[in-house]
This record gives sequence, structure tokens and C-alpha cells, in this order.
Amino acid sequence: MELLEKTRQARTPESLARPGEKIGTGVACAIKDLSTTQYNARIVFEDDATFTVHANAPEIGGGAMTVLAQTAAEALGVGIERITIAPYDTSTTPGASGVYGSRITVLMGNAVKRASEELRELMLQQAAALTDRDVQDLSLDDGVFSGNGDPVMTLDELADRITGTLVGRGMDKALTRDRIDIRTWEINAGIAVMAVDSETGRARCLTYVSSADIGQAMHPLRCEGQEQGSIMFGMGNTLTEEQVFDGALLLNPSAIDYALPRFKNLPAVLDSVLIENRDGPGPFGSKGMAEGGLAPVAPAIAAALREAVGIVVHDLPMSPERVYRLMESGG
Repeated sequence: MELLEKTRQARTPESLARPGEKIGTGVACAIKDLSTTQYNARIVFEDDATFTVHANAPEIGGGAMTVLAQTAAEALGVGIERITIAPYDTSTTPGASGVYGSRITVLMGNAVKRASEELRELMLQQAAALTDRDVQDLSLDDGVFSGNGDPVMTLDELADRITGTLVGRGMDKALTRDRIDIRTWEINAGIAVMAVDSETGRARCLTYVSSADIGQAMHPLRCEGQEQGSIMFGMGNTLTEEQVFDGALLLNPSAIDYALPRFKNLPAVLDSVLIENRDGPGPFGSKGMAEGGLAPVAPAIAAALREAVGIVVHDLPMSPERVYRLMESGG
């Protein structure tokens, strides 16, 4: 929280407020949980000394392909250029429950890491047999097998000399069936600085700074993008988005009529603080992240509006009309 507050104070000039607007600051924290199910992965050492990861986690914009390739490369001890993610096909890839709930890095990532570690051990055994060395004396780093510090074989040479196919398999599953698996909880906080027009009720977000406890950023730039994308989802849900019905008839079914946030609605300052303690249950201490960034947005903005104009908002969206009526009624 101290880091969040320092960031907010350093980047929120009061000059952003317009005449007639009142400024308020609000903070909120959230914990998001999700259910867990079994995830499976398989990784194959190919004839050309590359690796194919079979993991049924389709890429939907969250960076699954990048994270899984990074995980496999790190666990194997090879360059990421040797890793290929196989096309997602339920007839060839191991079963999984799907891509949702910020779970892929933790659950499928663990499955891929375990498959990679099993395959790494198989390759070390093969390299030991081919070089007449003890397997415990060998290591694999950057595609080169070494014994007591001396290079003894490359991955390409291993691929040329072995017969058969080397395959590693890994799995991750829920700890229990009858309680929440806390391994995948997301912990987030957010500070919002809002400007409220005291005559019209229009609320603008001047600054939003989020904080996410992510364990380990597997890909820092993608993590920031995911966190800030979730914030903007939260902004839309909080300030503009609303389905309007006449009985059972939806009156605003199109993107023209449904008020999604636009670039002009971005806060002047939008920032994310990623907390990395390497204490997560996922690969290399990572945790699930992104969806949790949405949760603190509405309560943080509501708290900021209360400080600015003294109202307590219980319903979304916090439209100008709703805010104005609350101000008129005394909150």
C-alpha cells in the first residue's frame, strides 16, 4: 500500500481537475478464488533436436503459448527457439478443462514443467548411457550436456544417436474435491483518484494505480498488459456499461448503443505495481493473475466518489444521472 500511495502522489497533478469538479481518492483490496481441475501435458523430443509441447490450453489473448514455451525451455535447459507448441486438438493433446479463471500459468504451467522435468531426466539417462558416464554427473544447459563442467554431447548429437521417441508427461490437479484450492487465489489492490462534476454528476477517473501479488512475472510486459486490460474492463463495468431492457427486449444490443470504454476514457495516469516474491504455487513461484485486477475497481471508485461529494453508491454503473440523483438526495 505504501508503494501504491507513493506512485499515486508522484503522478497525480491537481491541474487535471476541471472547474466545478471535486476530487476524491478511494482504495480497495480484493481476493479472488477459483475452482481447480486436472490439467495434463506431454512434451516430445523430436528428431531435429527440438521439442513439441502438447498442452490443451488454446491462446485467447492471455499469453498462454508464450508462458508454456518459456516454462518448457527453462525446465529443460534449452533455448526457447527449440520449443514448439502443438496445435490444439483434443484428439492428440492430453485432456484439460479449458482456458479460464486465470489458471493456465499455474495449473497447465505446472503440468508442462513436470513433463519437461521428466523428459530432461530421460535425456540425461540416454546421454549418460551413450557417453559411459553416471547420470548424476551430467547436466544440461543451453542445449549442451556437460560432465563435471566439460561438454560431452550436444542435443543435436543426442537426437542423431538415440532410437525411439523420448516423451515426458506431467499433470496438475486440484488438491481436494470438497474445499477451495487456495493455490490459485489472486490478491489485488487499487487506488482511484476521481473528479466529479458537482453540477452534472459526471465522474472521471484521473488516476488509477493497481497492485497485484503475482509471485513471479513470467513475462513482465504481458503481465502489465493483462492487469491494465482488467482495469479497463472494470472501468466500463463501473462507469458506463449497462443493459437496458423494455420488458424482455434488450434496447442496446449493439456496440454502438452499449457504452464500452474507449481510449478517451483512459485515466490520465494508469499504472500497475507487480509484487514478486516467488512464493506462488505455479512454475518458478508464479501465481495466476489478471482477472483479479478487475475486482477492486468499482469499490475504489465508489470510495473516491464518497470522499469527493459525500455519496454512497450501491448500484452500477455510476452514471452521471445516478451520481447526480444521489447528490441531490444527500447520498
